[in-house]
Amino acid sequence: MSVQDDPTVDPRQAPGLLGEALHHLARLIQGEVALAKREISQKISRAGVGIAMIAIAALLALTGLDVLAAAAVVALTGAGLPAWAATLIVAGVVLGIALVLVLIGASRLKPSNLKPDRSINQVRKDIRTIKENTNV
Repeated sequence: MSVQDDPTVDPRQAPGLLGEALHHLARLIQGEVALAKREISQKISRAGVGIAMIAIAALLALTGLDVLAAAAVVALTGAGLPAWAATLIVAGVVLGIALVLVLIGASRLKPSNLKPDRSINQVRKDIRTIKENTNV
């Protein structure tokens, strides 16, 4: 039995049903785009914090290099072991802090942390649902 022979199917309803399906599809796509925008915005915000940490680490590293330079000057002028040893300890601490900040900041900038995972998963679910409901 074909659709044309079935008395319960009115072919005049097809354009309306198609229009309604397209309307729902458009709303679904708009919702997914809005979700992706929100998620990317959150990821960019996290990346901004990571970039700020790297910038602070760079400033601390420069300060550490200045302290190391001062330690070398002190050592070369023979001002005595305690002065340059103290300077080296301070420089080591500052550079250690800079290293920690660089590692934390870099971890926030990994591509895997910036990918909009929730949006991608939702789109995959939507595609799967559409395929199941349209028998594609």
